[in-house]
Amino acid sequence: ANDRAEVIGINTAIIQEGRGIGFAINIDDAKVVASQLMERGYVSRGFLGIRPVNLSPSIANQLGLDVKTEGVFIAFVIEDTAADLAGLLTEDVILELGDEAIRNTGELSKFLIAHPPGETVDILIIRQGQEISGQITLGMRPE
Repeated sequence: ANDRAEVIGINTAIIQEGRGIGFAINIDDAKVVASQLMERGYVSRGFLGIRPVNLSPSIANQLGLDVKTEGVFIAFVIEDTAADLAGLLTEDVILELGDEAIRNTGELSKFLIAHPPGETVDILIIRQGQEISGQITLGMRPE
């Protein structure tokens, strides 16, 4: 809670040996999940079908990008998924989804929680040093 006694997060884990270090889910993300659970009984989140990795300065350098570039590096594209159908390739870098900056895998996850399968969103990537914009229809995570 903050100084106004408002809930700002929900604890998910605490490391006892590490001086009481805790991990929490942002309250805005928790509200989206809670709303979906109450409405449907399950959480439905968008799925791209990639193995995402934070774009580190060393990866950016290897791709010929400015080392300060922020985004999500696609380490692998799963066949017949939303990413594959949209033409995304291994080594592409996702910069934006739906006009929201995607600076890291946490922001990617947050975006996918808030956007359901079947929704079509704009996407901005870098491929071989060139920015490319397009659209992608979010898929459903396979069971």
